Amino acid sequence: VQTESAAWIAGRRDVLSGLFYLGAAAWYLRAAARAERGPAATGLLLLACLSKGTSVVLPAVALAAEWCWPPAQRRHWLTRQAFVWTVALGLLVVHLSVGRAQQVIQPYHGGGWLGNLTTSARAFTRYFEVLAFPVNLCARHHFPPTLSIWWLLAPAAFGATIIALLARRRMAGLCLAWFAVGLAPVSGMLFPLSRPFAERYLYAPALG
Repeated sequence: VQTESAAWIAGRRDVLSGLFYLGAAAWYLRAAARAERGPAATGLLLLACLSKGTSVVLPAVALAAEWCWPPAQRRHWLTRQAFVWTVALGLLVVHLSVGRAQQVIQPYHGGGWLGNLTTSARAFTRYFEVLAFPVNLCARHHFPPTLSIWWLLAPAAFGATIIALLARRRMAGLCLAWFAVGLAPVSGMLFPLSRPFAERYLYAPALG
């Protein structure tokens, strides 16, 4: 699926960020399981964010991970969260500023907020199709906007499933949350991007 990571040398950032992102997540889970503060996860998160800006969503994944442990094991969870959120929020400001300067953030697809939302929902559904059936792959996709609100059903159902699983402290909920949260900054639902769909966006989310 990672055509862009193989097509040109700039795709190395996906591999680097994926390595550090996975390392930070693994170290955070290790610290949570042992009720430790986990400063090493913060250092790995910093490297992941410097490799690629989309890694700033890891603290949200880590927050979902906290719910997978019994309350007795949540010692130092505020400290763990404070470490990773401080790094992520600081670098988020930097990446948003650079994104606007380099015109990565664009006007709404489809002419308005609703069109951008439905186009993003269609792209979210397309990511599942690509993972299940990796055919017709391309380093640069043309993804036309859509105004059909039916595309909103898939993200809504996916979000409801995550909430239901996390409420029961199931690790499956964390895996799905990892996928959804990983796509959040590149989904176009938070702010419109120059490219509503790209296979390279799946690198860190697919680890979930």
